[in-house]
Formats: sequence, C-alpha cells, structure tokens
Amino acid sequence: MRLKVPFALLISSAAFRPALSQPAPRAPHGIYAVVDTAGLANGQLTTSCSTTTAQFEGYFVSLYQQLLSDPAIAGLTLQVHWDSLNQNAPCRARVVQRKASARANNGQLFASAILAIGGTAAAQTFHPDIPRAWDDKEVARLEVPLAQCDRSPRYPSAEQYYARKVRTVYRTYPVYAPGRAPAGYLESLKEKEPEIIAFDASQLRTKEDWVRAGEAVFNDSPFPFPVGPKGFQGTPGITFPVTREGIIPVDRYVIRQRGMVEQSNGTSCAACHTRVLPDGTALAGAQMDFAVYPAFAARFRSSPDAITRAREFDWITSGAPWVMPRTEFDKLTNEDLARRYEAMPAGVLERQGTSSTYPVRVPSLIGVADIKYLDATGLVRPVPSAT
Repeated sequence: MRLKVPFALLISSAAFRPALSQPAPRAPHGIYAVVDTAGLANGQLTTSCSTTTAQFEGYFVSLYQQLLSDPAIAGLTLQVHWDSLNQNAPCRARVVQRKASARANNGQLFASAILAIGGTAAAQTFHPDIPRAWDDKEVARLEVPLAQCDRSPRYPSAEQYYARKVRTVYRTYPVYAPGRAPAGYLESLKEKEPEIIAFDASQLRTKEDWVRAGEAVFNDSPFPFPVGPKGFQGTPGITFPVTREGIIPVDRYVIRQRGMVEQSNGTSCAACHTRVLPDGTALAGAQMDFAVYPAFAARFRSSPDAITRAREFDWITSGAPWVMPRTEFDKLTNEDLARRYEAMPAGVLERQGTSSTYPVRVPSLIGVADIKYLDATGLVRPVPSAT
C-alpha cells in the first residue's frame, strides 16, 4: 500500500548566507525545499506494516521538531499535490469512498502534526539583538563636526553613562478629553498604588513581551507634574488630537504616589510620535499631526518674567553663537520671536541643531530599525549598530 499525503515545504531564510545568529524572529526569503512526507510515510510502512497512527504522528512530530531546530529554516507549510484531489463524479462515490477516507485521514494526521509544531515554534523565546546603548566609539562618530569645532557637542563617556541611576518607569494610564472620561475615572486613578515596570530580560520571553515593555518606556515621562482638580491640563492654544474613544494619546496619566495623579505634559516619546488617523485610531510611532509652537508665541507677549524665560529657552535650545552671537540674538524683538513661533506648522520642532527660524520635521519611528538616516538636520551619521 502506498500513501498519498501532503508535502511539507521548508521556507528557508538562509538565502545563501550563514545560519542566523538568533532563533527568532525568522523571516522567509523565498527559498523553498520540499520534504517528501509521502515517501517517508511509505518508508515507515515498508519497515513495519503494523505501524500505528500514534507511531506515525510521533515520527513526524520528531521530524518537524528536528527541521525547525535549524535556525536557517523559517517555518513549514503544506503542499497538496493536484493528483491527490478526488475528481470523481458523485455516482462513483462508493467506489472511491475507502480511498478518499484514507487520504483524508492521512492528510488530517500530518496537517495536525505540522500545526502542533508550528505552535511550538511560535512560542519560542524571543531574543532581540539589542546593541549596547552607549558606546564611546559610536558616540564619537555620531555627529558631523560643526564649522566651529570647539562648539560641537561633547557627550558623557560610556562609564559616566552607565554609572547613572536607572530611572524608574511607572505604569501610565490614558488621558481623556474633557467630558469623555468614564464616570469616576480620575477618582479611581487616585486610589491606585504606584506600579513599577520592571525590566527583567529573563522574564521577557516573547516578542509581545518586549513590545509591551517598549510601549511602557514610549509612554513614560521623565518630568510629570500634578494635574488639576478636573484632570488633564492642556496648554492653551493647542488643539490636541482625540481618538474616537475620547482619548488624547499624546499625553498620559502616571501614578508615582497613591492619591496623586500626574500627567506627562508632552515629555514622553508618545507626545511627538503619535498621530490620530482620520478614522479616529491612534498610530504610535508616527509623526505628530498637531501644531505646538504657535501657542508658545503668547509667551513673548506676556509678563516680563515669562518673556525672559521664553527668550532664554530659545537661546539654550537653538542658539548658535558662531552664526549669530548672543549680542545679536538679544537685539531680536519679542515680536520677531513670537512671529517665528506662530509660523511653525504641525509636525515640526525646534531643538538642538535647528532654530525657531528653521525648525526640523519630527521623524516617523515606524520601521526605525530599517531607516539609515533618521535625523533630518544632516549632522547625525547613521549608526550601524542601531540599524
């Protein structure tokens, strides 16, 4: 007796290169190799005519486990050969009933074995390739030297960086637009205990675990401040995007002390890298889609203390004394600076390497691992270890 069963295809990610250095994730490159499961099955029958279904299943489970243990193999799929299909007319159903039943049973046997192993492969521990965050050689080549070299940024050494205390990351909670929060939402947050997000790599077993950990950092704020009695306090003049659920995704509540609710106030990664799509869903990692700086223009038309702080902020953020000395900057009127801020559209920021005259776009972080040049100032070189 010979069996006609589905073939198993190996989706190879080798692509004529050495085996992958990590077992997951595996990405197919379009190279397929066929495992003749029908021939193997018939070989088992030839060896022993008394082979049971359980023995068949055990044999193929072991085979697929062995195949998937090879890091160059991305996965398995089924190939049903055309001549395994029953093309007989209904009137001949009784004649082919036994053969069709045998084929169906065998197909179910081997398909279930593949699916079982596939589930096991998907649950394999995920080991992301995380480069060293602060490397002296990489930091030294990070930026193109400025025209006045002694003005180029100087960064702390790796020893200084890793000697710093690791900041505690707390769980954050959604911020709702006025009138959109569930009844009693703010009061319920005040009753919560602080929840610290611990980053123990040994406990992050799957890709989903790592994504959730990264999301916690993405939403975390280094400088939160207490909210008012009504909750979220937005900067006057800024129209924050709101999802269809009534959530303002660019801000988050955080509980660092029971009874006190704080908000991130635009200091998290999410603040600049979240966009609300036309259908009302939030897209994390995308370029911000609302204007921030026009609202800041009012600071240059405010009290003397507020004006002093605003001017100092502008100079610290983007002052370039080799282009415009501080004495020349001080000659700019408050109205000049206010008009600069009013002219900044959505999706741009003033920061180091730019100015209020030439703000830079906020990059999208989607697919950041594959982006060679993330920065738009032309001063930052690509970092091979981070891409």
